[in-house]
Amino acid sequence: MPRALVNAGLLDALPLSCHTLLPEPDYAEDQDIVSGIRNHQELIRFTGALDRAIAASLEARRFPVVIGGDCSVLLGPAISLRRRGRFALVHFDGHNDFGHEGNWGKPYASVAGADLAIVTGRGPTTLTDIDGLKPYFLDEDVFQLGEKADASAATYSFKDFPLTSIHRLPLSHVKAHGIDAATKEISGLLAAAPIKGFWLHVDLDVIDSTLMPAVDSPENCGLNWEEFDAALGAFLRHPKLVGLNVGIFDPELDTSGEHARRIANGLRRRLLETVAFRSDR
Repeated sequence: MPRALVNAGLLDALPLSCHTLLPEPDYAEDQDIVSGIRNHQELIRFTGALDRAIAASLEARRFPVVIGGDCSVLLGPAISLRRRGRFALVHFDGHNDFGHEGNWGKPYASVAGADLAIVTGRGPTTLTDIDGLKPYFLDEDVFQLGEKADASAATYSFKDFPLTSIHRLPLSHVKAHGIDAATKEISGLLAAAPIKGFWLHVDLDVIDSTLMPAVDSPENCGLNWEEFDAALGAFLRHPKLVGLNVGIFDPELDTSGEHARRIANGLRRRLLETVAFRSDR
């Protein structure tokens, strides 16, 4: 994914302070004997490397942008921010990614479907409590936007998720009230919250898969491109935003490169607006 988007022009004209390439870890399909998590040790090592890269960016007062393959990359920034105090998370994703042993009955093997559970302290302590920092985000500081579960029969949802104090604005809410109202609601709560800032997690499967099918869990519902772009723009203009990660795009399912170009161009345009916005502050 990162290579495909860079080749499609993602970085063109962006004023980069630093471009860090982290080695892509090998993937272990078998579940770890102790934790029950796939790729467990490699994930811990990669998360540490990503944590250090983000920490260097934040120390230099830069704006980190993480382009990664799947949602497990959220762990790196979550840890980096937790070391610096209380931060919020906007989880802009077509799924709630809340799998953990408490609602699955056994360890949820794929961190890509458990990232939100892990960063809020649910799951194996080897991942949830790195350096004794559990939880990385408090439930009340998390905003989940775009979950498709109530709009698609194909989508699973974890039953305990609605019982938490995580703020939930699912796809049905967005379609009923409009994306501008949804982002305005979240932005207002972020502005009033006792936090140092917030991180934006973007999973591209929040887009309707009939419009952007190059994802690992395609579903015939979601935001259209215009709604996705409007939400991205609203969050990137928020003065409390400290960085973002973008994931879940499979170039092998985009043989023409059409979707890579659209993602790269849209993200680059919004990042250039962010640079201008922050320069004016």
